[in-house]
Amino acid sequence: MELYKKYRPKKLKKVIGQPQAVSVLTKYFKKTNLPHVLLFHGPTGCGKTTLAKICATQLGVVKDSVDLVTMNSSTFRGLDMVRDIQSRINLFGFDGGNKVWILDEAHQLTGPAQEGLLKVLEDTPDHVWFFICTTDPQKLRPAVRNRATHIELRRLKDSEIEGLVNYVLKREKEEITEEAKELLVEKAEGSARKALVLLDAVIGVEDEDDALICINSTNLEAAEHIELVRTLFNPRVKWGDFKTKFKNVQEGDIEKIRCIVLGYASGVLIGGGKLAPRANLVIQCFSDPFFDSKKAGLISAFYDVVVQKN
Repeated sequence: MELYKKYRPKKLKKVIGQPQAVSVLTKYFKKTNLPHVLLFHGPTGCGKTTLAKICATQLGVVKDSVDLVTMNSSTFRGLDMVRDIQSRINLFGFDGGNKVWILDEAHQLTGPAQEGLLKVLEDTPDHVWFFICTTDPQKLRPAVRNRATHIELRRLKDSEIEGLVNYVLKREKEEITEEAKELLVEKAEGSARKALVLLDAVIGVEDEDDALICINSTNLEAAEHIELVRTLFNPRVKWGDFKTKFKNVQEGDIEKIRCIVLGYASGVLIGGGKLAPRANLVIQCFSDPFFDSKKAGLISAFYDVVVQKN
């Protein structure tokens, strides 16, 4: 499991770098009067969705249940999304349990969708909560913003990022050099998630120059696939280690993963360290697009690298 998922806080007291947000939410729960519409806004990777999920848990809504609906507004961004919410609200009132919607990337909602959402937010039933998450609240209609209680998050301090990295390294029984750690903290730019994505990329890279290159070449968009790529560069990897790693790979991810692999491998190859020969092999195996072979081609390329390496 990727580090940013493995070490995502499950309780408010475990959230780092957001004392004001945690304090406000804690008071609401102590008084059992959590507002039914919360707007979590702040920089990428600082805990907006994490806090929303913790609040859902506090309300007794179980993860991966029908009572918790997470919608990415970059994908579901139109009136159909609002109609879906409206239809579910009417169905969800029968069992007496609480229901939570988490609307992620909400600034990408279309104008008509935001207009349709107004009525839903205004007449929220007692058993329903909406947690709206966005990096850009100004793109939301004033009427939407005015119907929500704002929870603002900030970028983490470098000292907080470093503390998180040290904690994870200790728990994972891993080490990286001080130079790599300093660069990682700088590149994280105050984002806890990005820090752990970068740490995931560099753990196991023995050559210091390679490690620094990996940190420089890894980006936050690669978060969902970095574990797959990192496993490919593990000197002790066996094909059986990939048994479940392709399970969640979608057809639309294929070329994205290929580009991530090539970018990662190029950075390692330029560094010229111990992993350079493997990086060269990876580039050869992943040089052609998988438009025709699709997921099967991707898996085959991974297999070729592992088998030829061994």
